[in-house]
Amino acid sequence: MLVPRKLTAVLSLDESNALLRRPKDRTALSLTYGAGLRVSEVVALRGMDIDSERMHLQIEQAKGKKT
Repeated sequence: MLVPRKLTAVLSLDESNALLRRPKDRTALSLTYGAGLRVSEVVALRGMDIDSERMHLQIEQAKGKKT
């Protein structure tokens, strides 16, 4: 028996802009998508984990406990 599936909700442009109004939220989303990070990895990032000169991120406690 097939179970009907619900369609995912799609946000309008205004709704998505309202969610990303704060620079901190926009930066977290950009890091998550651009660097392929998990949410837990983005939340655990600190300022000292970012090396802007070398364009390098130090991810602690990544999947498999690798650094």
